[in-house]
Parts: sequence; C-alpha cells; structure tokens
Amino acid sequence: MLILIVRHGATKEGKKGIILGSLPGILSTQGKKEAKKIAEELKTKKFIPDIIISSNQKRALDTAGIIKKEINKNIIIKIDKLIAERKAGTVEGKKESKIDWSSYKKKPFLLRKHKGGESFLEVMKRAKKFSATLKKYEKYKTILIVSHSVFIAAFLSTLYNQPIEKFLFSKPKNKITVFDLK
Repeated sequence: MLILIVRHGATKEGKKGIILGSLPGILSTQGKKEAKKIAEELKTKKFIPDIIISSNQKRALDTAGIIKKEINKNIIIKIDKLIAERKAGTVEGKKESKIDWSSYKKKPFLLRKHKGGESFLEVMKRAKKFSATLKKYEKYKTILIVSHSVFIAAFLSTLYNQPIEKFLFSKPKNKITVFDLK
C-alpha cells in the first residue's frame, strides 16, 4: 500500500499569522493553487490515489476536494477526525505575535500545549491510533492523506520511529511525502 501525505493549502488566516488549530480555515488563492499543483504532480508521477483520507477541518477538506476535481477521477473522500490539526485551545483565532509564549516554552517539548489545547504527545497518540486503522484500507493500492503540519509530523514520527521535532522543523510545505507501507 502506497501512502501519499500532503498538507492542506495555505489559508487566509495563516497569511495573517493567525493560529487556527481546530478552527476551519479558509483556503487563500495561493492555497487553491497549491492544491491544484499537488494534483498535477500526482498525475505527472502517476500517483493517482484510490481513496483520499482527509481531516474533518474545512481547509483540508477543501484541499482534498480540489485535488479530487483536478484528478478527475471518481475518488472517495473519507473524513477522519483522528488526522485533524492539533487543538490550540485558548490561542485559536489569535495572532502568533500577540501570544505570551513564555510559560508555554517552559514545559518539556512533547508536553507543550496552550490551555484547553493538545500537547504534541497527545497528537502522537492520535497518530499511532490512526496508523493502526490503516489496515482497513489495505484493499486500496494508493491512499492520499490530506492533513495538517503537526499531525503529519506526528504521523511520520510514528512511521519512522523518530522524534517529532525532526519532522516539525524540517517539513517542506505543500510537498507530497510518499511512504510504502510494505
């Protein structure tokens, strides 16, 4: 089973430095172009997915919808809440520049979270749970996952058994990550 992983396209909120977390987010013009570019790259490399698994958040679903439309194939989009972005709690909807990061940064990295939000460790637990559910998709040859930065880093951390930081701070945005689950 071939797994293709992409981050949703850029959002209007992201351009303004607003933290979305579990908020829906609206794809910007650039984000829509990015989704179309991903679809073109999938076609060029002949990585046509048999199914798309998308986060339930609007920005990911919209990205998945654009990719599906551009590929022009009758692809099923399956929504999975496990692959949603990390909940940011009380800082959701706020500009990054307006947040007091001092108490957040005092916590050990994996345990960092804002009040009412999720820690990196909690997202990694979701990623492990999601990994275990992939067996139900084994009838599909190629799966496209459309998710978010932190979840993707946690998922790759789980698959490669590497620290999440390796994927958080080296992630190329809007690129296709290919993983063969053999």
